[in-house]
Formats: sequence, structure tokens, C-alpha cells
Amino acid sequence: GMFGLPIDWLSGIKDDVYFKLASPDILVPGQEAWHLFWNFQVIQDMAKNFQITNPICLKAQSVAMEISNSFDPQEISTIGICRKIPEKILGEGWLSKN
Repeated sequence: GMFGLPIDWLSGIKDDVYFKLASPDILVPGQEAWHLFWNFQVIQDMAKNFQITNPICLKAQSVAMEISNSFDPQEISTIGICRKIPEKILGEGWLSKN
């Protein structure tokens, strides 16, 4: 089982189980992808927290949907494209503003 747990993990964890690492995967976090995730979170929060009749809420829903429709997890270049979409609600160049 996973992490040395037996299939019937309720029977107890085995401390004497060891595994050999055949080939490790090294991952480097993509900062652009993380920033897109955080941007999407901000827009999603706007859509959730403003009243449904508020124009900002409606715009946030539209922008969030556009990001979702534009993102392709198999194509890394869509991250940059999707990072520009939030400017429609947050303003042009909003990332560079202090």
C-alpha cells in the first residue's frame, strides 16, 4: 500500500517496511502557473463574494470562465495567454502596480 500502509491499514502501520527509489521525478514549480492560480483565486473570490446582481460579480464570472476555457493543461503556452485575461477586470498592467 501507499506509504508502507498495508491494504487493510486498520490492522496497523508497519514500521519495518522499506522501499527502493528506482527513479525520482524532479519538479520545478512554474511561477507563471502559480501566479495564474492566484489570479484565478482572486477573481473567483470576487465572483463569490459580491452580490450576484453586482456588475463586478458578473464580470468576474465572465473572466473566470474565459480563463477556464482558454487554459489547456497540455499546452504550457496557454498560461501566459491566461495571465493577460484578468486585466479585463483588474485593469491593464495591474501586476506592475504597487
